[in-house]
Amino acid sequence: MQVQQFSVWPFAALVFGFPVVWLAVMYWVSRISGWSSFVRRYPANAQPSGQTYNWSSGRFAWYSTYNRCLIITVSAAGLHINAHYFFRFGHQPIFIPWADVIRMQRAHYVLNSRTTLELPGGWPQTVTLYGRRLADAIAKTAPAHLTT
Repeated sequence: MQVQQFSVWPFAALVFGFPVVWLAVMYWVSRISGWSSFVRRYPANAQPSGQTYNWSSGRFAWYSTYNRCLIITVSAAGLHINAHYFFRFGHQPIFIPWADVIRMQRAHYVLNSRTTLELPGGWPQTVTLYGRRLADAIAKTAPAHLTT
């Protein structure tokens, strides 16, 4: 009877290769999505106090959607946006002050709401956030000239 030998290489490739690939993908997504552009324009120094919404969804510019992987804090000063732990590599926190928001649009759907913030400057110019409770908190907290 012949004994089969177990090769450790496939297991080692999976254990060490997957995290490397994951980190590379997260870094690439942050560059392609426009997140890194937002970080350069709106770096977050500290998380403000306010209402926090975990597992939120959002879109930067027009094609990069972050589904249920954002932590968004709505405060009187603005919006603090961060990615959850496993998606954080290459995604430093963003703070968008209300003073920089040019226009805010809100749309309601049967089961959801969408809030789009238009920002000054070059690409990307919009941030769209999804969720009815989040949209309500933004509408309550944003300055009056944005909510009319």
